[in-house]
Amino acid sequence: MHAANDVTVRFKFKDQTKIYGGVMTDEQYKNLKSLPAIEFCQKVDKLGKKVTKEAEQLLQKRFNQVFRNDSSHVRNLSYA
Repeated sequence: MHAANDVTVRFKFKDQTKIYGGVMTDEQYKNLKSLPAIEFCQKVDKLGKKVTKEAEQLLQKRFNQVFRNDSSHVRNLSYA
């Protein structure tokens, strides 16, 4: 099972022809992207399409709105 903040990523090593994919945290994605051996590393959606910065910002905005308006996690902690 993946966490809500996990991202799907496609990446390729400079010395290989194969493109890899996987699910990782955003921090792992940033670390992978910064490695010198990586030719490219990009976030993708479930269909394998590249996620644009605008789409990523819109999704984050929607997540923030949902969590700001959701109090179920607080109700689950209460005894009432």
